[in-house]
Amino acid sequence: MAVYALYHQKGGTGKSTLAVALSWRLAQSGASVLLLDADDQGTASHWYESVGEALNLPLLVRHQLLQTLPEALPRFTPQFEHVIIDAPPRLETALVDLLAICDRLIIPCRPTLPDIWSLEGLSALLAQAQAKRAAPLPAMIAINHYRGEDLGPLHAQAVAYHLSVMDAPIPWDPAFAALFSGAPLPEHFSQLLENLLPR
Repeated sequence: MAVYALYHQKGGTGKSTLAVALSWRLAQSGASVLLLDADDQGTASHWYESVGEALNLPLLVRHQLLQTLPEALPRFTPQFEHVIIDAPPRLETALVDLLAICDRLIIPCRPTLPDIWSLEGLSALLAQAQAKRAAPLPAMIAINHYRGEDLGPLHAQAVAYHLSVMDAPIPWDPAFAALFSGAPLPEHFSQLLENLLPR
């Protein structure tokens, strides 16, 4: 079982949208996927209740409190190939325990410096999580909602926080928002979403 967490403490970065789209894409490929909605806003849960369940894919969405995730994850191991966690947008010590057991951290960011500046606290928590792990945690900033902005300053700030940035930014696309009204997952999303996964 591979466990991916999507996290950013700021709202509006597209975290929940990417969690839903990535889960959908993996399930379309035939993999069994569990999307754990730990965000208080419940975006992923609402999507599943209104649209996702009717897709008849090997995809299940469940609400889960952040504090209970490390304890709950082992019982899902025999049932799912992938677990996607839509983490809540806040810094707290429970995040350290979650990151200590994840296989990858995906950090969606809009192409603005304030989105990167707000990751300073996450950088400190990530260092604590790394100390609890047997192997380094791959953590990747995914530039989202990209419209051709100069990414040089963002890359420089990410380096200062010891974070790497995904090579290909995810462009702004109205089709992402359309997913929540039941529009199909466009084929051109495939490579964009696969870039979020380890190679």
